[in-house]
Amino acid sequence: MIYVRGAGQYRAPEVPSDLLRSCNTISWDDDIVKIASSNTLRLQVVDEMGGSNRSTLGVLATIAVFLQFFLQAMIIKTLGILLVDMREEFEAATWEMGTIFEFVECVNDFLAPIAGALGMTFGARPTVMISGIMITAGFMVASRASNVLQIALYLNIFVGIGYAFPHVLARANLAQHYDDRQFSLASGIGKTGSAFSLLVLPPLVQLCLDEYGWRGALLVVSAMAANFIVCGALMIPKSRQKEDGQEYQPLPGSRTSQKRSKQGMLAQLKATCVNITRRFDPILMRENKFWVILLFYVLGRIGKSAWIIYFVPHAVEKGFSMQTATTMATVAGLGYIMGITIASLAMFKEKVTSSVAFLLSLALFGISFIIDPWMNSVWLVSANAVLLMMGNASMWAASDVIMKEVLGAEKMANAYGWIGLFSGMCRPIAGFLPGWIFDQTGSYNLAFVIIGIIEMTALLPFIVRRRLDVGG
Repeated sequence: MIYVRGAGQYRAPEVPSDLLRSCNTISWDDDIVKIASSNTLRLQVVDEMGGSNRSTLGVLATIAVFLQFFLQAMIIKTLGILLVDMREEFEAATWEMGTIFEFVECVNDFLAPIAGALGMTFGARPTVMISGIMITAGFMVASRASNVLQIALYLNIFVGIGYAFPHVLARANLAQHYDDRQFSLASGIGKTGSAFSLLVLPPLVQLCLDEYGWRGALLVVSAMAANFIVCGALMIPKSRQKEDGQEYQPLPGSRTSQKRSKQGMLAQLKATCVNITRRFDPILMRENKFWVILLFYVLGRIGKSAWIIYFVPHAVEKGFSMQTATTMATVAGLGYIMGITIASLAMFKEKVTSSVAFLLSLALFGISFIIDPWMNSVWLVSANAVLLMMGNASMWAASDVIMKEVLGAEKMANAYGWIGLFSGMCRPIAGFLPGWIFDQTGSYNLAFVIIGIIEMTALLPFIVRRRLDVGG
C-alpha cells in the first residue's frame, strides 16, 4: 500500500514501477517518485495493491505458520521417542533426560521477549532463516555427543536458541494479514502442522531409530529441521513502511532531515530509550488481561510438553511395545487435527465465542490427564490420547484468537515474547515432575493426574469473574 500527500517527491515504497507509471506518475527515478496531486491516484494505487497481493501474502504466511508448528512438534516429540535409548546409553536418570529435553523449550521461552525486537530490527525473514541454520547444526552436533553434558549443551545452545524466534515471529506475521474472524481460521489451519507432525513423524523417527540408532535418527531430524529456512523465506511482511509510524522518509537535504541532524545528544538518547521500550513493550504487564492470557498459555504448554515427552515412555511402562506406543502417539495426531478444525470453524462461523471454546477445550484436556491411570487397553489409551490432543488443539486455537481480540495484532509479537519468558520459568515442571515421580514410584500415573489438576486451575479466572458479575 502506498500513501501520498499531494504533489511532490516521495521515496517509493515497495511498489512495482509499472504500476506507478500506470497511475499518472510524472517520472520514476530509482526510489524517488514525482506524483501529480490527485485523490484518484491514491485510491487507484491502494486498490490495486490491496487485493490479490494481500491475499497471496496471507496464504504464504499461513503456510509458514504450518511449517513452524510442524517442525516445532517434531523437535520435542523426537526427543521424547529417543529418551529411552539415550537414557540407557548414558546410564542417566529419567528425570535428568526429561529435564534436559524440557530445557530446550525453556531456553526458547526465556529468549522469546527479544524475538519481537529482533524481528523489528533485522526483519522476521532473516531472523527465522538464521534460526533454521542453528537448529539444523544443533541436531547434527548432538548426534556426536559422548555424554549427557554434551547433549545438554548442544541441544540448548543451538536448538534452544534457534527455536526461540520462529515460534513468535511466524504467528505475529500471520496476524498482520487477517482480521479477527479470518485469523481464527488461518491460525487453525497453521496449527494443523502440529497434528500432521504427530501423525507422520513418530513412525518415521521410530524407523530411523530401529535402522540407524538414536544418533542416525538425530541426523535425519537435522535435515528436516532445515525447513525452518523455508519457513522464514515465506514470511513476507505486509508492508515495508517504517515501523515508527512514518508514512515516508524525508529526502536527504530536506528541511526535515536538517532539523533532525541538529537534535541534541540528550534528545537522541531519549528517542532511543523510547524506541527500545516500544520494541519490548513491558507496559503490557500492567494490564490484568495480559496475566489471564499468560495463565492460559503457561498451563497449556506445561501439559502439552509433559504429554509429548512422556507419553511414549508412559505407554511402554504400561506394558505396550515401543512400536505400539509410537502408533498410539500417531493416532493422537488425529485428535489434534479434529480439535483444531472443529474449534477454528466454530469460531470462524461465530457458532461459539473464543472464551466458550477455550473453557470446553480446557475441561477436555484436564480430565483426559486425570483419568489416564484407568486407561489400560490399546483402545482406551488411544481414545483418551485422541481426546486429550483434541482438547489441547482447541485450547491453542481459542487462546490465539482471545489474544488478538484482547491485545490487538500489533502487540502480539511482544505478548508472545513475554508469555514465553514466564513459560520458561514454569516449563521445567513438565520435564522434571513426571520423570522424578517415575524414578520414585516406577509409574507415571500419579504424575499425569497431578498435571491434569494443574491444567484445571486455568478455570479460576472465569470462576472469579463469574462470582464478581453475580455479586455486582
